[in-house]
Amino acid sequence: KDLKVGNYYYGLPLEVDSLVLVYNQGLFKKAGIDTIPSTWDDITQIVPKLTVKDISGNLITSGIALGTAGNVDHFSDIFGLLLLQNGGSLNKLNQEEAAGALEIYRKFSEPPQGYWNEEMTSSTTAFIQEKVAMIIVPSWEILSIKSANPDIDIKVVPVPVVPGTPLISVATYWVEGVSRFSSNQLEAWKFLKFLTEKENMTKLYEIESKIRPFGEPYSRIDLAPLLIQDPYLGAVMKQANNLVSLPLISKTMDNGLNDEIIKYMENAINSTILGVSYKEALATAKSGIDQVFTKYNIGN
Repeated sequence: KDLKVGNYYYGLPLEVDSLVLVYNQGLFKKAGIDTIPSTWDDITQIVPKLTVKDISGNLITSGIALGTAGNVDHFSDIFGLLLLQNGGSLNKLNQEEAAGALEIYRKFSEPPQGYWNEEMTSSTTAFIQEKVAMIIVPSWEILSIKSANPDIDIKVVPVPVVPGTPLISVATYWVEGVSRFSSNQLEAWKFLKFLTEKENMTKLYEIESKIRPFGEPYSRIDLAPLLIQDPYLGAVMKQANNLVSLPLISKTMDNGLNDEIIKYMENAINSTILGVSYKEALATAKSGIDQVFTKYNIGN
């Protein structure tokens, strides 16, 4: 779906990844929570119990890192998830579904709740420091978390869903391709095909797992059962058949489609912090994003 244009494939993924919910089991136990969050209703109910403030109302521990742009890693991916779950579309940001998605995202940091704010350090760093109980990130972020804090007791589950709706998540993965200017295109494609063979993928995973907590999540459907019970990657595999790609993926460093659209969404979120309405902020973002779509000849 992502890589096929007409009758041709333009790349082969050696791995797949998606947003997952990562939570601090120690902070959950401290707050007396034994619920495994699976829906947004679950999140809404447990976040207040996980959030700790001092007598002046300043955050000591946040329940979840959501609501801002500058210090929530992968904020654009998360907004994209909420947009999809709310029935919205990136090319229809002027519709109610988009405003609803932005409202859901922002409410976690808006007064009077203020479960997260702009004064907090970046969300992944805050999680490493055990200053936030839950974050939504791609699974590869877990590697940096465990490297920085090996003793942190984390659990990884699929992203929360709207009650009564199917599981869905945002895909975020790299794809290997061959330059059309290469003088060895056929050999390069043969090599990529070799790497994606079942036996070689499992060998790669085994080697990678010797030097870090886990290897790259398998992109082959027939290998998914091998990781479905994995404590770190099981969530990715459970979502793998329900992933959606959209140009809101952070840290691609593409200096193009994703980065340009993300900047408009960052501005939209920041403007609502200053008091601009959700609809007005998204209308401004839509104007800019439509120009980006036109620039890259993408139908919207």
